[in-house]
Amino acid sequence: MGGRGDHGQGPRGAARVLIVRRLTPGVALLSTIGLACHVHYAAYASQASGDARAFANAEGAYERWTGAYGTPDCLRDPTGCVPGEKLPRLFDLGAQDQANPGYTYKFYPGPVRSTPGAVPAPPRLDGFAFVARPVEWGGLTKRAFCADATGGVFFTTDPETPDPAGGACPATWSALK
Repeated sequence: MGGRGDHGQGPRGAARVLIVRRLTPGVALLSTIGLACHVHYAAYASQASGDARAFANAEGAYERWTGAYGTPDCLRDPTGCVPGEKLPRLFDLGAQDQANPGYTYKFYPGPVRSTPGAVPAPPRLDGFAFVARPVEWGGLTKRAFCADATGGVFFTTDPETPDPAGGACPATWSALK
């Protein structure tokens, strides 16, 4: 009587059963679809924050190998940016962006590191910012994510927040824990 596993017992359980019995199939279906949409958009946000963290990790690995951060092209094909080295693909920004229809991804390069006397090569960056913004703000999609050279992932719920400048996430964004 009211213990664990006694679903439908007691006044609260009985009320739930009564309400469910009075719902028409159309109303029950609509509430199920609403729940499915909520779960779907939550999955987009989870993937976007995970992709931001993965991008920051890829940049960290690239920086350890080369001494500087790289462009998305260098993360996708490091051997094209580091001649003579056989480095694995670290992150494919285009593929990840296409895999998450709820968010758009954008790369913001930091300052280019000058290397006197160096042969022309892909830019060596002192920083970067990776931003995942919702395709549509509001409703269930309420957060944008940013990762930068600090290794942190940050978020905002303000759709009017400016883009990163200088290869760093805006200071107004909160740390994602």
